[in-house]
Amino acid sequence: MCNKRCSVPIVGFLLWLVATGWLSAQTTSWRLIWDKNPETDMYYYEIYRQVNGDPYAKIAVVYHPDTVYVDDTIQKGVRYAYRIKAVDSSYNKSDFSPEVQAAIPQISGLPQSLVLPPDTTVTMDLDNYVNDPDHPDDQLVWSASGTNQLSILLDDNTHVLTIQTSATWRGTETLRLQVTDPDGFTDVWNIAISSPVIDTSPVISDIPDQQIQEGGSFSSISLNDYVTDPDHSDAELSWTVSGNQDLRININQNHVATIEVPDTNWFGQETVVFRVMDPDSQFAEDTVRFIVTPVNDRPVVADIPDQFIEEGETFTPILLDDFVKDVDNTDDEITWTVQDAQYVQITIDAQRVAHIEPVDSTWGGMDTVFFVARDPAGLEDRDAVIFGISVRMPPSIAPIPRQVIDEGESFPPILLDDYVTDADNAPSELSWSYRDADWVRVLIGSDRVAHVSPLDSNWFGQDTVIFQVTDPDGQSDDRSVVFVVNPVNDPPQVSNIPNQNIRPGERFEPIPLNNYVKDVDHPLSAISWSVYGADSLVVVIDDNNVANIYFVKSNWIGADTIIFRATDAAGAWNEDEVILRVVSFNTPLLTDIPDQIIDEGQQFAPIPLDDYVDDGDDADAEIQWSVSGKKYLDVSISDDRVATIILPDSNWYGRETLTFRAMDPDGNWATDEVTFVVRPVNDPPVIAEIPDQVIRRGETFQAIYLDEYVQDVDNDIAELVWTIRGYRDLSVILRSDRVVFVEPPGIHWYGSEVLTFRATDPEGLFDEVSVRFTVENVADDFFPTVSQQYYGSGQNVLIRWMTNEPTRDYLEYGLDASYGQQTSPDSVFTTEHQALLTDLEPNQTYYYRIVSQTVTGELIFSEQKTFTTGEVEGVNVFPIPFQAGGDANHQAIHFVNLPIGGVLNIYNLLGELVYNRKIDSRIYRWNVKNSAGKSVLSGLYIYVVRDSENNKVASGKLIIVR
Repeated sequence: MCNKRCSVPIVGFLLWLVATGWLSAQTTSWRLIWDKNPETDMYYYEIYRQVNGDPYAKIAVVYHPDTVYVDDTIQKGVRYAYRIKAVDSSYNKSDFSPEVQAAIPQISGLPQSLVLPPDTTVTMDLDNYVNDPDHPDDQLVWSASGTNQLSILLDDNTHVLTIQTSATWRGTETLRLQVTDPDGFTDVWNIAISSPVIDTSPVISDIPDQQIQEGGSFSSISLNDYVTDPDHSDAELSWTVSGNQDLRININQNHVATIEVPDTNWFGQETVVFRVMDPDSQFAEDTVRFIVTPVNDRPVVADIPDQFIEEGETFTPILLDDFVKDVDNTDDEITWTVQDAQYVQITIDAQRVAHIEPVDSTWGGMDTVFFVARDPAGLEDRDAVIFGISVRMPPSIAPIPRQVIDEGESFPPILLDDYVTDADNAPSELSWSYRDADWVRVLIGSDRVAHVSPLDSNWFGQDTVIFQVTDPDGQSDDRSVVFVVNPVNDPPQVSNIPNQNIRPGERFEPIPLNNYVKDVDHPLSAISWSVYGADSLVVVIDDNNVANIYFVKSNWIGADTIIFRATDAAGAWNEDEVILRVVSFNTPLLTDIPDQIIDEGQQFAPIPLDDYVDDGDDADAEIQWSVSGKKYLDVSISDDRVATIILPDSNWYGRETLTFRAMDPDGNWATDEVTFVVRPVNDPPVIAEIPDQVIRRGETFQAIYLDEYVQDVDNDIAELVWTIRGYRDLSVILRSDRVVFVEPPGIHWYGSEVLTFRATDPEGLFDEVSVRFTVENVADDFFPTVSQQYYGSGQNVLIRWMTNEPTRDYLEYGLDASYGQQTSPDSVFTTEHQALLTDLEPNQTYYYRIVSQTVTGELIFSEQKTFTTGEVEGVNVFPIPFQAGGDANHQAIHFVNLPIGGVLNIYNLLGELVYNRKIDSRIYRWNVKNSAGKSVLSGLYIYVVRDSENNKVASGKLIIVR
């Protein structure tokens, strides 16, 4: 490209041409630039080019006023010359401009690749590999780049290139050569230089086989001692081992292999392969055999449990096979014998079951016996077992003092614990009973205190009761106790002698007094009667104790109060007051309304008041009635004059005297006092529900304050006697203030017991309730992970969990904390568990807990947990796409919410049936195998689900990738 300015004369103007070229990485084009012609009618410029001296040829036209032309058809190593002409609008042309020449240097003949061994030197004279038509070699500039391992030297004057490889040269590098002429035009050449392929795999020398006896140990192997590698250090190599099945082989970071047998009794041989690999993935292997020769081992007898029984019980037979291990011999090859048996006789049957019996059925004590197991080679082991029989003594009751009270009193409580001794059992383990109580009532509480009272408060005399105590073994003792009630004279009881109302001229009725007296201590013939208080009347009592009433004045009108007294032979007396009244004719006449006596809980009889009033002037309907004296009772009088007595409540008892008043229309009135008596009837106590209690293992039950759960309308709560029964392992403490403490036998105990609480009043009536006490074996740290997820539908939930040790688990679940449903237990003991809950109710909260059974049979419970179900959805299929591999849970395609009784069909894209199944469950797990049991190939498939009536309910695509 020329940098000179050239003028071309055209009529009226001068043309300047500038040719310029440059390189960016490598020259592939250049630009011609010239001065703009100043003439006003310039039209265009013609571009002419000459190649390697050939005639000029026009190659382009550039329209004024542009003065730049880019030539991108040039080639390296070719000389180019350019001239231009200016053309005006009249097509007048100027002469050619001066010539401009340019050329790009060209590299050729160099190799595109070289293979150079390590420690090699190669030289090249680059001038022999370049051609530049317009510049000599000494004007060209060379450069070299792109290498790291290679040593490159380039002489700027001679243009000699020197390439050197090191002794450790390995790999491939690209050398980039560039040549530039004085005009800045360049050419580039790349040479790929690599090292030759050399086999540098590691080499293993023979690793010796090893042979040991059973119980011995293999020597460790320093693997670095058996390998050589020409181009890597030992630390750069990696070792692996394969082929071992029972042997455990570990290779540490120092490449030392340790070989361990499964256990000290293992024997056999295994052939393993040690492989060493360098960083270039080149490897070598060596096969090594490890042999353990068998050595006879003696049998090993485990601890046979000692046995202790009670007198009369029998020892448990011992299956000796369960207590011996011999790695060399089977159980039936072991011979058992017994040594040093003195007080027990032991026979071993053909099935190696030991049967133990005492030599003397009355013997008690301990005998130590040795069981000896011997193998066919004569090696033996033994275990000492203690057999003991405990002779238990019955309880014994000491004499209980004679109990004496006066009539009407109660006997003091008897603390039965104070009178019993038992060498084998605590007082709380003994149970008490009684018999032959004819005249007294006996209550024995859980605190083993006997409460005794006469059946009849008026009874006196003597009753003998036999108390019996029984220990847990059924052994018992009894003791007779005499209860004496001294007689106390009771006064006679006089009551309900009726009042009398008569008209003038009438006579009072005689009163048979014997009809109104009772005496529990004396006959009626021993009762003497007296009377006083009569002012206007005279009362005469005849020999039959009939009172006759006479008037002092025959025309007397008024009322007289007379008191009758009955006195028994001991001088005790009682009396009753009677009103005798003479009523004028213009006053209503009331005859005596009878007193009423009922038992608690009953109702008084209605009183037809018309039957007890007489008024010669007025009709019954004209009489107005009223009642006074009401305190506890109430009275309702109907329109037809029937009086109803209303009690305050069904448990009320007592005495109340009411005054009935009858008044005629003229204001004349008469009254009569009527006594209403409600005799108390003992009601049983009523116990409210005592809540069940559930705690975790190691926790304590809450104390129960019994007074808060019982009511008794007739007795003070403190008078009730509580008993508790039904406990076996739990211990129960009933304090004197009626607070109960229930305690588990220890922090490791769990289980459930139902206790019955009974409250008995002094009359022997009772109520009772049952309470369940449960200790759960709950241990949340036993379950390190618990997860739950929907399984294709909101109605199906998959719950997964882990346990800290192998267990057989199941789930309890339901819509409340009582659960009510459970899954099937695991079939094997494992630490990984899952349960799929299906057909759950939608949009409900479910409660569940995990129940784990350990290998020892212990049950462990998780905390209560919850999940909430979702909406009912259509058929769901997953995973799509199905990709083979991974864990077992993903080696199937799952179909969820299938119609029971329908059919599932799977087709390929040709419409051919691949798999068919009748639907018998709402969830199906397809193992991606066809009906012939072979794995289905990768591809696109179609599934169709039909219901029991052959209606299509779902279809879709399945993508299978293997």
